[in-house]
Amino acid sequence: MRQTQFNFLNMLGVVLNGMNNERSLWENEPEIASTYSLLDTEYNQVNSLNESVSATDPGGLTDLKDNTYDQLMNTTYKLMKKMSAWAKKNNRLTLLPLVGISYSALSRGPEPESVNRCAGIADKAVENLENLASFKVTNADIDNIRQLITDYRKQASERTTVSKDKSEKGSEIVEKIKNLRNSLDIMDDLVKGLVEDQEFINRYKSWRNITDYGKGKTLKNKTVETVQ
Repeated sequence: MRQTQFNFLNMLGVVLNGMNNERSLWENEPEIASTYSLLDTEYNQVNSLNESVSATDPGGLTDLKDNTYDQLMNTTYKLMKKMSAWAKKNNRLTLLPLVGISYSALSRGPEPESVNRCAGIADKAVENLENLASFKVTNADIDNIRQLITDYRKQASERTTVSKDKSEKGSEIVEKIKNLRNSLDIMDDLVKGLVEDQEFINRYKSWRNITDYGKGKTLKNKTVETVQ
């Protein structure tokens, strides 16, 4: 959430808590009571959604995926150099466009394309495994590359799912905060129009102050947005 949204929710929490502590002054007014209930329910829902979003860590999944990708590129490049030496020594020139390339060429382009390139190199190694034995190419080398490919694709898929879920929840939070702002605007009118206790109205106005603790703000230079 943006800082302005946090500021709004902090203020709304103060309003709900203050009104709850003085419930006897408004609980017999059905319009106020129903609007309070709506605000309280939506406020708790937003907080729950925000906790869920905060607990989601696509960044950690990105690090895991990136680490696997780097291992895959390094391992495949090592295999590729062995295969390139064999192809050059045995005049297998048709194989060189695949295995006689640089590390940057191996990893060039979108990651899925690079991963598919690694898969193709592993397949060619299997086809020529007997001939590559003296170049220390083993089944274990190929199995390792294929396992890294499987791990990468799984991690990339999980990261995409988590990122999508976080984005959807973020959109839901934005919409709910919009509804909360509308409901709170209605509550402002209800309190001023239906409550007779002026001291309560004044306290309500003080609860409605929004303190901006945005980036760079301090207690000394914080700004306050007030409701009339």
